[in-house]
Order: sequence, then structure tokens, then C-alpha cells
Amino acid sequence: MDSGLLEQLTRINTRMAELLQMARDSARGQRSFGPEEIRFLQAPLEEMQAILDESANMRGTNPEIAAQLDLYKSQLREMLVTVQQVERRLLGCRSELAAGRVQIEAVSQWANALNSTR
Repeated sequence: MDSGLLEQLTRINTRMAELLQMARDSARGQRSFGPEEIRFLQAPLEEMQAILDESANMRGTNPEIAAQLDLYKSQLREMLVTVQQVERRLLGCRSELAAGRVQIEAVSQWANALNSTR
């Protein structure tokens, strides 16, 4: 068993858990989850891709890594759901902002009309 591979998987899963928590917090409106966080998420995904390409072979030759691979898949599924929740939250915020902008424009027009009658 390659202990370096197990350490790499553990490190990636730890990072994914941190990013997943950030996404959960964002879905609850407790923090932002923007382009910078997406870039942070991209790094472990790219690093894991090479491992996943060989994971079927590795499970047979290194059964010790199966738990880490399963954990990664689980976290990845949960990340997908959570990012979709973040997306819905952002779409809701965008709708609220658009409605607020309409109200501000109406007040501005009203103020301009009031000023023109003076």
C-alpha cells in the first residue's frame, strides 16, 4: 500500500470537508461562496481526477484506500446538492435586488416630479 496515496486522499478529503462546510454556510446565508471559493474547490477536484481515473484498479490492489475514495464520492455528491442550494439562494437574492431597484427608480421618479413642480 502506498502510504503517500493514502495521505494524499486524506488531505484532499479534509480540504473537501472544509469547502463543503463553507458551501453549507453560504447556503444558510452565513458567508459568501463566490469565485474565489470555486477556485479553491477546483484544486482538489483536479488533483483527485488522476486518482479517480485509476480508482477501480487501486481498490483491488490497495483496499485500504476504499474508505477514503468512498468518503470523497460522498462529499462530492453532497457538494453538488449544496452548490445547487447556494445557486437557488443567489437567484433569490438577485430577484430581491431587482425588486428593490424598481422601488428605488420609482422613488427617484417621484422625487424628480416633486422637484419639477417647485
